[in-house]
Amino acid sequence: MKYRLSLSLLFVAIAASLTGPSIAQAPKPAWRWTLDERLAARHDPAAAHERLRAREQVSSMAKRGATANLTLPDQVDFISGKEHPELLLPWELFDNMMRMAYADDPEVRSIFREAKSSSLTASGLPPDFWIRLEAISVAYLSDSTQLRDLHKRRVGNAAVHRRIAVQSAGLENLKCRDRADAIAAARHEFGEKFDQFLYTGVAPSMFISIARLGQASQAREREIEGGCR
Repeated sequence: MKYRLSLSLLFVAIAASLTGPSIAQAPKPAWRWTLDERLAARHDPAAAHERLRAREQVSSMAKRGATANLTLPDQVDFISGKEHPELLLPWELFDNMMRMAYADDPEVRSIFREAKSSSLTASGLPPDFWIRLEAISVAYLSDSTQLRDLHKRRVGNAAVHRRIAVQSAGLENLKCRDRADAIAAARHEFGEKFDQFLYTGVAPSMFISIARLGQASQAREREIEGGCR
């Protein structure tokens, strides 16, 4: 009886060792991270320092000779969407996608959408995704166009420059709100597939540099993600 009990316990232990770790170690998809998780990982000092060190190595290899010993400031962080998609925020991915997918140049729009077609399909999004997303994002796209037009021409007059700066600040705040509303509407329209596409289709081609300002950076990033309300 004792022998059978010991044998049963042994089998249970073996089964646990085979199945337990694989479940515990399964990575969480980048599109399912919460905002708190993203910000905590993004602003982890040790991880940020390691990313900076890796970037310095790449820079040294690419720029041999006089600039081989390039040293980057600790206040700057570099995030590769290919290596760390989970560290990018949804609004950053959304901005990048919308800027390319709805660019003024029809050729740019076509090239970008074609490049993302396989990822879009893999995410389970419908063929009319771009048409429906445009309808959802009308206000955001309008804000972006107004901001772009506002800064197209150079202004020498100080008074006009100040007026444009005030208008720009107001439009940026409006764009922030409309962006958050568009993202929320897209999630309602397409479900989790929308975020999956952002992190598997858009993130890999993105690379950003950000200032590391501690709690101030986190507060501002959280504010933008919430629509600057």
